[in-house]
Amino acid sequence: MLLAPVIMVLLGTPTARGFVSGAVLVVLGQLIRIWAAGHLVKSRVLTVSGPFRWVRNPLYIGTFFITCGYCSMTGSWLAWVIFIPVFILLHWCAVIWEERFLLIQFGEAFERYCREVPGIIPRGPRNVAGKMHQFSFEQVLINKEHKAILGVIITVAAFAVKLAFWPAN
Repeated sequence: MLLAPVIMVLLGTPTARGFVSGAVLVVLGQLIRIWAAGHLVKSRVLTVSGPFRWVRNPLYIGTFFITCGYCSMTGSWLAWVIFIPVFILLHWCAVIWEERFLLIQFGEAFERYCREVPGIIPRGPRNVAGKMHQFSFEQVLINKEHKAILGVIITVAAFAVKLAFWPAN
């Protein structure tokens, strides 16, 4: 999916309105991802704190908002028709794979977590059995979220340049 933002920037014809609404979605999505990455301790413990108390896949929700933001920035309904279904298909497959891995890794604890916490649509925070972690910027870096942030900054900047120098007619 790393190629998708490049294609969107190259083929998009951004408008000021689409850029602003898209930027809001991108910032929201990236903030969700940072919050999740600051709690996530991959493969070693079952993360049940922070946004993981609300939903099992907060990183994908954040990425969904970012993708919607990029679609808005393109200025084209076609981006929505192409990239949202592709996003759903790819991330749905990733969720299936990851949840199988977590079931093998954490067994009954993960099954309980799945019964308590929804996969995609957040619902009020649940008190799930497991170790609660405090948010940590160090964990954000360990999870390499800074690379995702850099990618978002570059993509939004590319849309801004395109809007400034090649505006939609």
